[in-house]
Amino acid sequence: MNILDEIAALQSRGLDILRAATELAPRDLVARAGISLAEARAWCRTARELLGPTRFTAYRRRVTTSAHNHRHSVQTLVLINNYARKLAAMDADHDTIAAAAREATRPSPEDADDTPRLRHRVDHRTKRMHFQFFTGMNQGRDLLHSVDAKAGSRTGVGLTDTDRGAALTQLLDGDGISPTTVTPMVIVGLDDATRIRDGHGDDVTLALTDGTTMTGAEFLAATLSDYSYVGLYHPVAGPANLYRTQRQFNRKQRLLARAESPVCAWPDCHRAAEACEAHHLTDWGEGGQTNASEVAMLCAYHNSVNRRRGRGHMIRDGDGLLKWVPPGGGAPLVKDHPVSVLGAMHLL
Repeated sequence: MNILDEIAALQSRGLDILRAATELAPRDLVARAGISLAEARAWCRTARELLGPTRFTAYRRRVTTSAHNHRHSVQTLVLINNYARKLAAMDADHDTIAAAAREATRPSPEDADDTPRLRHRVDHRTKRMHFQFFTGMNQGRDLLHSVDAKAGSRTGVGLTDTDRGAALTQLLDGDGISPTTVTPMVIVGLDDATRIRDGHGDDVTLALTDGTTMTGAEFLAATLSDYSYVGLYHPVAGPANLYRTQRQFNRKQRLLARAESPVCAWPDCHRAAEACEAHHLTDWGEGGQTNASEVAMLCAYHNSVNRRRGRGHMIRDGDGLLKWVPPGGGAPLVKDHPVSVLGAMHLL
């Protein structure tokens, strides 16, 4: 073992180092460890908050066990503790703090691991097994579309968990998984189309109305279905109008609405637009019109709770974007879902 190996071995013992730091004042730690006073204060603060007296012993045991198993360095533990302190100090509601925590812990696309992983848990009481499968976007899309096709649906609309479970079982019995034929609408802005044409497709991320994304290069390589759609959008005005002649939005309006909102327009909802319902922003019973500017794609649940007490509601603001108005008022919020921001109106 050379000196670099010794440094690496010591770095992986961050929890042990913090335990030793709990017995020292910051200036003593400076003298003993040869670090700056600012670092020493951060070490002592983290040691006190992570290892000091607490009523939540079970929670601390889980945290310290995880830190030990992952062999975190002192610097990493200080960073984790700083994020926790910032979240605790936020003067915000639960959803805002939860969103900040997800953003802080979300891996960057460069760090994402597409290696398929399968987890399982045995429930002896019910004599069942529970599985979790993680994979890359492309393989996941192929799997989901193959399951939906086997279950008799091109879009997955109307399928239950039982339908998909039965279809997946049939695929596992030997039918196999087919590469995706692109049937959802792919949303391509003019600038992105130019970059793809010029051979820079790897740098472009496109949204699909099934709630997934693909690169421009993957779009060119994909097999296109017999039916493809192109929607032209004005920055404010909607495309097709029916006014009060009928209540139900027609197929063209739904296609264009899905291009605008590739996932449910409600904040923090991940339901793909292909499985959503067309919602009147102004209720039909209150004089709402069946116009493209009046439609928003919402999942069945959020369509049912829109405008209920304490749940907020959807509007189209003066800039043409769909926004959610918090209950009790407040500034309307634009959905910041990574697929939603690639919707048609955001590309203008």
